[in-house]
Amino acid sequence: MACTPENKSDVREKIYSALPFSFYYHEENCVLSFTDLSLNFKEGNTYLIKGNNGSGKTTLLHLIAGFINKYHSPFPAISFYSPLIEVPAWLKLKTLIKSEKDNPRFLHYLKGFFSDSIPLEVALVNLSTGQRARVMLSLTLSKEANAYLLDEPFVFLDSHSKRVLIDIINKISKKNGKTVIITTASNIDDFLPDVTILIKNAETVILD
Repeated sequence: MACTPENKSDVREKIYSALPFSFYYHEENCVLSFTDLSLNFKEGNTYLIKGNNGSGKTTLLHLIAGFINKYHSPFPAISFYSPLIEVPAWLKLKTLIKSEKDNPRFLHYLKGFFSDSIPLEVALVNLSTGQRARVMLSLTLSKEANAYLLDEPFVFLDSHSKRVLIDIINKISKKNGKTVIITTASNIDDFLPDVTILIKNAETVILD
């Protein structure tokens, strides 16, 4: 199965193609199988991988990222986010900002997420789950990459932060011409991806 570019006449847009691959994973109460799955990703597009918890969304994202042995990412450079990413316990946010002094987008995104005040003096490990998600999303999305792969990025975000994230994603994809791939198990208001990849059951991937 393949998701193909909507406008085949536009040769200026780059297509990143993952060669057809098969993947099988079996564990107690969990079977995941992708057979001869072929994916084409167009720069400037947003892709939503959607399915129930345990359906294989994260595994598919890891395959696209090239994190699983024998599978290679179609993208030369990626920036990856997961709410499970561990952070150094001692690191304060102001120290992280200083280390990213050559990355002005990081602070810009932080100011958008933290509309009141940025907790500069707080160690990352002592931030709330939602605050830490906003920091790590700001860092991930500020990095230079061809594609941004975001695993459940809307989890732990309040309504304001969700709107900020959607605005950043739209800017990165539509204005900067980057590819953004997101996983979610729920409906996200006001987020309209270019392509939805629906994992319906253990063996089926439907591309809308």
